[in-house]
Amino acid sequence: PERASDIELSYGHRFTSDTTAQIVVYNVNETGKIFAGNVPAAGLASTIVGAGGPNYLDQLAGVLGAACPGAGITPANVLNYAAVDTTFNTATAKARGIELSGRIRAMPALYFDYSYDVQSTVINGIPDSILSISPTLINGAQVQGLPLHKASLAVDYTNRHGFEARIDATYVGSNNAYRSEERRVGKEGRSRW
Repeated sequence: PERASDIELSYGHRFTSDTTAQIVVYNVNETGKIFAGNVPAAGLASTIVGAGGPNYLDQLAGVLGAACPGAGITPANVLNYAAVDTTFNTATAKARGIELSGRIRAMPALYFDYSYDVQSTVINGIPDSILSISPTLINGAQVQGLPLHKASLAVDYTNRHGFEARIDATYVGSNNAYRSEERRVGKEGRSRW
């Protein structure tokens, strides 16, 4: 099983009206970390055929052969070119971060909500046999899918006649699933905003 120890310190303060500030600092250490990766398909023929059916290796060879013409992929050697997704819990992980959030009341009708956090999350101790066929896993690097920086700012205006307007802006740093999509869309001249 995964095991973890963590320390978290938090401090919050309320100023005049509803102006607030809060800071949270944390450090988490895990052992037996569960993470996703690949294992070579070679040596798993009976399991793969049992799950996919008797013609599965023929179909897999056809798909991989079409994707990699000239590689000489056949049903007899197709498992040398394939991998199986699975989970492991052989590594250690460390997550450290700081979060700052709060509200600033500028006028009775106008306030700003804000937040900023930095989270460093790394996995160590992944065996070389897993690293060699899992291109997104790197010992000691920021975990894929977890952004290092996140921030948000909101401006809210409300008058005495019931009118309210709010604008929210969010920033999510690199190393997350949306970042590559933003770059691709931006190069085509369209905006997600």
